[in-house]
Amino acid sequence: MKKIITLIILFIGVSVSACSCLKSKFGKKDYANASYIVQGKILKIVTDTEAYQKVITLEVYKTYKGDEKETLEIRTGMGGGDCGLMVKEGDKWLLFVNTFNGKNNVSICDKNVRYTRGEEQTDAALENECDRMLSYIKKIKKYKE
Repeated sequence: MKKIITLIILFIGVSVSACSCLKSKFGKKDYANASYIVQGKILKIVTDTEAYQKVITLEVYKTYKGDEKETLEIRTGMGGGDCGLMVKEGDKWLLFVNTFNGKNNVSICDKNVRYTRGEEQTDAALENECDRMLSYIKKIKKYKE
């Protein structure tokens, strides 16, 4: 009985937060919510240990929404339960960037698409991602009008 009470007391004060995203089809709301929609290559990733975030420098190839820039600094979580986007230098992405408190952010909950092959990715999975990206771009152009 003593062990049960101890366990209950331990769990009462514990609060756990994990990333949870609602998956939905790409739509006007996704377009409207993004500050930037850009296509580009990850040039550099630096860890901001104070904020527990990765700071990504993206070379922008194409801007679909937002001010055109050559590079864009974007923040994301470290990965895992904080919804951080798992990125590597050299990866090419279509990113849906949100600006909050003057900082650009991305997460796994956005409609981001990596269109370079990852080590874990099959050719079919990469083709799927590229098809998804092209369908998003088609819709983005339509929403932009």
